[in-house]
Amino acid sequence: MSSPHKSLRDCYSLLQVLEQEFHGGTIPLIAQLYYDAFQISIAHRDQAQASIFAERAYKARVICEGEDSPKTQRIKSLALKPANHSSFRVYSRKWQTTRNSIPEGLDTAQFNNWLFRQES
Repeated sequence: MSSPHKSLRDCYSLLQVLEQEFHGGTIPLIAQLYYDAFQISIAHRDQAQASIFAERAYKARVICEGEDSPKTQRIKSLALKPANHSSFRVYSRKWQTTRNSIPEGLDTAQFNNWLFRQES
């Protein structure tokens, strides 16, 4: 977690490979990838990004395990209240945001650049 920008960049690169090479056949891996990105973000107090990552992990978990799975329900609760995760505030305040700080009006590429903190 000492280089969270690099970690998120790696998550984004892996996501692109999984989507391009396996065309949706890796949903469990994608669910875990989004949860990993959630943990990176929430450890640095970024509730806005963390909530999006948790929501995406939740949607993938529903496909893999169903709505009633305990893991699915846990991730759903984190999407709604990311600060409830035990890693919240563990590493730094450098990315501190609220859950309501999600930008609007971005196209998909711009949104993903914001979400994964890609440098323009």
